[in-house]
Amino acid sequence: MAAPEQQNHLVSHSQRSHNRIIISDMADDVVERIASFLPIKDAHRLSVLSRRFRYSWKFCRDFSFDRNFAENLSKDEFKNIVNNFFHHHSNPSADRFRLYFDANGETVLISYWIASAVRLGINELELDFTPSGKMFTLSYELIDFESIKTVKLVNCELHLPFNSNGLSHLRDLTFEHVRAHPVSIQAIFVNCLALRTLQLINCGFVFDLKIPSLGSKELNDVILDITYPRRFQLISHRRDMMISLAYVKSLKISSTFLEGLCARFEENEYKEVDFYLWKLKEFNLVVARESYINPSDIVIFLKKCPQVERVFIDVS
Repeated sequence: MAAPEQQNHLVSHSQRSHNRIIISDMADDVVERIASFLPIKDAHRLSVLSRRFRYSWKFCRDFSFDRNFAENLSKDEFKNIVNNFFHHHSNPSADRFRLYFDANGETVLISYWIASAVRLGINELELDFTPSGKMFTLSYELIDFESIKTVKLVNCELHLPFNSNGLSHLRDLTFEHVRAHPVSIQAIFVNCLALRTLQLINCGFVFDLKIPSLGSKELNDVILDITYPRRFQLISHRRDMMISLAYVKSLKISSTFLEGLCARFEENEYKEVDFYLWKLKEFNLVVARESYINPSDIVIFLKKCPQVERVFIDVS
């Protein structure tokens, strides 16, 4: 009778053989469909491993030409790969398009890539132009399509007329280091009635932002991150901004933002910002390394959140 170790080895070997048989017995169209959900970088790797998968990248639905993909590629190599991909892509639909790219002098090419992805019905779009240095000016018309539900823009300048219905289908929106006129941001709040998640990270327009009441919307999660607390303390509508978040259920803010909400000396007395987050269930605080926030500031804030159940504090 085989020893327990031998039995385990036989069982493991049998399982591996069974797995190989299952994969080898799959029809090509089934294998291609499974492979189509891999990110493009993984699909390319798969095509090198076996002749059976050599064309699987053509059916990829995940166009993640992101930071991970761009690693160790020159700008010209990156452009050639992406151009070749869109030229030979054979799947009639796609899920997401992520781009990490130096946009300097490439407006026409970027517009072509975005338009090509949008025509395939993508629902998630992420454009990160950090390598460009300066901000890339993005026309909202390039991304204003009903299929797109999730948008993340990094190092962009966006113009959206207030009287347009642009981006009204969005559910999740992230702006990081984005420059936009307050009118454009107001238009987004007016138009995006289905917005569930909002993240504003290092966006200067936050200081000029007057968010309308969000109580009638589906917005549940908000992330607000700013760099200069003193400038935030000086704006006159801090209270209005916080009141507009009264029905948000999950809020994540930086310690810098919380510093901006702290009581300040005004008219010979310390005055707190008068607001309550009545529906807040989860609070996340990211404490910067050089932060002046203290435990009492956090306690004062939480007293204004009577329904909060979960508190997370992340010390960088």
